[in-house]
Amino acid sequence: MNLKRDDIKFRDQYLQKCLDKVEEITYLSNKMFEYSLVFSTEYNSDLSSIPVQKVMDTLVDHIQYLREMDLHILYEPLQTSLSMDANFAMMQRILNNIFSNIQKYCDPWKDIVIQTTIEENQLKMSFTNSINHHLDKVESNGIGLK
Repeated sequence: MNLKRDDIKFRDQYLQKCLDKVEEITYLSNKMFEYSLVFSTEYNSDLSSIPVQKVMDTLVDHIQYLREMDLHILYEPLQTSLSMDANFAMMQRILNNIFSNIQKYCDPWKDIVIQTTIEENQLKMSFTNSINHHLDKVESNGIGLK
């Protein structure tokens, strides 16, 4: 696509290859993370001060992606200048897991409600959706439980 060829057919093929590769990398990354959870004896949280807005921006990116899949999201953006002590990589991982589960298991004909608030100096997030009961198989590696 960088070559700026005008042939839409090839552009679509390259885009599909890119998406397939992203899926493969995500799968391998999750397996590696699962392996590290099983064999780790200690957990290092590596907290640092990060802007809450950075987490909100990541959340909005995920919401945009769901909207591009024609899912209906109810969300009121939260704008803040506060910071929090967190491990941003783990925050990203948590959001990736939540949104991956929404993509796989949500009822696409029902609203997905995402709420974010700051209460008593804590960032609170709530994700509500209906489960698609017409799925044939539920895939899980149990990472979310950990």
